[in-house]
Amino acid sequence: MDKAGSTAIQAFLNFYREQLMELGIYVPTTGLTGFGHIALLESPAGETWPELHRELDQPQARASQCVVLSWEGVFFYRPEQVKALAAQLEPYDTQIFFYLRNQVDVIQSGYLQKLKGARQKHLLSHFSTEPTLLEPPGRNYLRVFRKFEAAFGRDALRGRVYDRADFPRGSVIYDFMNVLGFGEESYFPMPEQNTNISLDVPSAQLLNLFDTLSHDKKAREKLVNELLLNIAIHGAEQQRFLGEEQVQHIVQHYAASNAELNRRYAIRATDSAAALFGQAQAASQIGASSQLLSHLSQQLTHAVWDGDAVSGDSLHTLLLSGQGWSVAGEDGVWSVGEKSTIKFRLPVARAYRPTRDIEIGFVGQYLATPGGEQPVTGVRIAGSSIGELNLEQALIVLKPSQLQGLSRVEIELLHNNPQAPSALYDSEDDRLLCYRLRSLSYRVL
Repeated sequence: MDKAGSTAIQAFLNFYREQLMELGIYVPTTGLTGFGHIALLESPAGETWPELHRELDQPQARASQCVVLSWEGVFFYRPEQVKALAAQLEPYDTQIFFYLRNQVDVIQSGYLQKLKGARQKHLLSHFSTEPTLLEPPGRNYLRVFRKFEAAFGRDALRGRVYDRADFPRGSVIYDFMNVLGFGEESYFPMPEQNTNISLDVPSAQLLNLFDTLSHDKKAREKLVNELLLNIAIHGAEQQRFLGEEQVQHIVQHYAASNAELNRRYAIRATDSAAALFGQAQAASQIGASSQLLSHLSQQLTHAVWDGDAVSGDSLHTLLLSGQGWSVAGEDGVWSVGEKSTIKFRLPVARAYRPTRDIEIGFVGQYLATPGGEQPVTGVRIAGSSIGELNLEQALIVLKPSQLQGLSRVEIELLHNNPQAPSALYDSEDDRLLCYRLRSLSYRVL
């Protein structure tokens, strides 16, 4: 799975491929990249597999004790992909091995990893207000194991807890060598480099601020590079951002499935099956510099906006403070689910004693559905309904009394009967969509 040593293991397999063959471990070159066998495994029914079968039929591969394929994306296969993988590997005696990491750590580490690569739909602050962020279905490991058991059988599955305290010399690579049946005498020296530097909480807060204020991708890439360079030189600060309440929510949510996972698949010998991952830790007290960033992040829970028209993928920055939106693209951004929110704040120069109305302009389109009725959207401002409106071309007027403190604007869009494109057209899109916002603007009257 991701965030459980996969990058380090894959770099090791690639770097020491020739030496591993001398130990009888064969790492196929088919589909092999610096990120494991992604070019092969990303499509279990793809055109690359015959090439792998031909490679494994060569004398050097046939003489090996075992063949290793690696890619963390396998963990997220759909059931039909698991079946396709089982069909491809049917000629071989196959074992599926997973490192499993405490969900509390994975949720935090996973967010920081994604934030490093691109701006996200959610800010750090959202984890304390949106419980669904603490319950991702993909982190129910029991469901994952059952999915693979259905295709490969129970005896083909093995799992191990990702815990550096249990690993020889604290290394997941050396632990993996032990899993393959090789002891300390077979360990290779590790290259002195961090193959996957992670953000820390202050860096993530700074990126949240940047993403709220700007959509300049090149500038963001430069900022990320400087943040990672600083961490590489000076070390990371705190990398946990969940408080005790959020930690306990996650622990309780996955407790039953983790206990059943350990009982059924004997992942870890413990006195209590519920204690599969041991004690989860909450974030500790943050330093002064991080407190400043935290305060600024909370202050910018409403994006600052001067009213100039925003369209296409630039909508992402404006809507980052809101909820119920997909990732913005050139054609705008789709609502997802039954409710979407738009939150913004007037610039400081306009933020005190607003006395004039504000006219907000919407440009968008609705998902084409059978029936031909004119679509409408319920609109609420500051918690009060102003009716149902067609938002393809619409102007909404806000009174000064409808603004929150510091001239914050909060608009809720209530979508009627959102539907998945997969249920209407020849599409694999299962999101519940209704309205695509193409452009948004406002002016003070």
